[in-house]
Amino acid sequence: MTAPRETEILHAVRAALVATGRVTIWRCNGGVDVDRGVRYGLGVGAADLIGLLVPSGRFLGVEIKTPVGRLSMEQKLWGETVRRGGGVYIVARSAADALEQLAEVA
Repeated sequence: MTAPRETEILHAVRAALVATGRVTIWRCNGGVDVDRGVRYGLGVGAADLIGLLVPSGRFLGVEIKTPVGRLSMEQKLWGETVRRGGGVYIVARSAADALEQLAEVA
């Protein structure tokens, strides 16, 4: 049995979180257009999913990782910034993982 890919985990996490009715969430793409030298997205290290907790409006960032994936230094810093600002930052390795962490904070 092969480990799930990050994209598969992302789709499962997004669906599970939306199904709770407790979040509004969007995919947050980021990267670099090498040909034009342009960066796009919320910045280096930004979460894969961003959103709001309902009804409070509290910011939510969800970083998706495989079971063995590790956060980069930029991702760690981004998560710390979200938490310092009063937001919620979750590192999810599965839909169940994301739901468990959401239950702890909301």
